[in-house]
Amino acid sequence: LNSIYTDETIELVKLAIPDNPDEPGLLKSLEKIATTNRIIIKNLAFNQMEGKGSYAELGINLTIVGTYSDVVDYLAYLDNILREIVIHSVSIKSENGIYSQSDIVEASISATSFYISNSSEQDYVDPR
Repeated sequence: LNSIYTDETIELVKLAIPDNPDEPGLLKSLEKIATTNRIIIKNLAFNQMEGKGSYAELGINLTIVGTYSDVVDYLAYLDNILREIVIHSVSIKSENGIYSQSDIVEASISATSFYISNSSEQDYVDPR
């Protein structure tokens, strides 16, 4: 019987939802996306949150600066990285109150990423 779970599929799932918070890896991804989109990361904080059974949540509070257009592109990139991230809120402000494509803005982002919690690690069974 052929398994529908290939090694490649399992590795992709591990990248999307790793078995630890992997804050350094997530930081590297956020910085790479920032560089690609000409964004400056002004502030970044991770907050360990309570486990939800088989998984745990990692809160992300991020403040970025760039043109309005680049901030929008950054948000689109966040939606397409391998690591699972759910954006809860985005607050954008401009010093001059103008929000054209080329005006510099600051965006505060509240998000959550996920990882397999240690308490469920012993219950994991490879489906192959």
